[in-house]
Amino acid sequence: MSSSSLDTTLLIVPNETNLFGKSIQFATLKHASQMRKDNKTPYVEHPKSVAKRLNQFLAQFKDTPYVQSLMNQTIQIDANTIPSTTLCESILCAAVLHDTLEDTETTFEELSTQFGAITATFVSEVTNDDTRVKALCEKKLQEYREHTLDESARTIIVDGLHSQIDDLSETVLKKRLGRGAYFVEKLNSMSLEALLVKLTDRLDNILDVPTVVRSQHDDNDDLKPKHTHFDTEYKYETRYVMVNIDRSRLTPLHEELVSTIVKAIN
Repeated sequence: MSSSSLDTTLLIVPNETNLFGKSIQFATLKHASQMRKDNKTPYVEHPKSVAKRLNQFLAQFKDTPYVQSLMNQTIQIDANTIPSTTLCESILCAAVLHDTLEDTETTFEELSTQFGAITATFVSEVTNDDTRVKALCEKKLQEYREHTLDESARTIIVDGLHSQIDDLSETVLKKRLGRGAYFVEKLNSMSLEALLVKLTDRLDNILDVPTVVRSQHDDNDDLKPKHTHFDTEYKYETRYVMVNIDRSRLTPLHEELVSTIVKAIN
């Protein structure tokens, strides 16, 4: 990569020799057969976009104590095969790799061997636990039926979706209430480093939703209503998560990510 092609908005520029560049190659291979919801875009463009966005946010906050600490903390992975890296680069690798455990045959051991245990742990932290999601969906459906939902779930998700979707089904409410509760629980318990990845992932999905919906309409004039409401459902779920995230532990960088997500859904 020539110096003329360097993106000055990035804190770390991926190349053929650094771990960040290798993570992009790895993700491209692992997601090779997958497409985004529009059935046109290679899936790997999403994790690459997440990493680029996070890279830009890190560059914006590079002079803050938190990001300085990420840049200055060196991690030794394998002196024989893999050069040392920084915690900052490990986070960016995790951003690129964030869906590999969930959506491909990649194992934790494979990630750990190639990118280090810290990167693998960050990826594991942002990987969804489907069993827990299903349990919370059932729990929140029961609370909805018994009128015992917490106020923010009732006003943001239930009332919000009812105001936007005339034929709102109990199935949709069950899904969004359960997922909303799951992500609040998950985001509030993960490390601050993994949280950077998860927030940027959510932001990228939010910004990508309108494109996906438009593309689906272009391809299918008889698109079922449940698909046309996906963007609305996802945004109200996201609003609930952002309202209930634990702000007390966030750094200025995390706060900026939350603020950017909130602006994107309003």
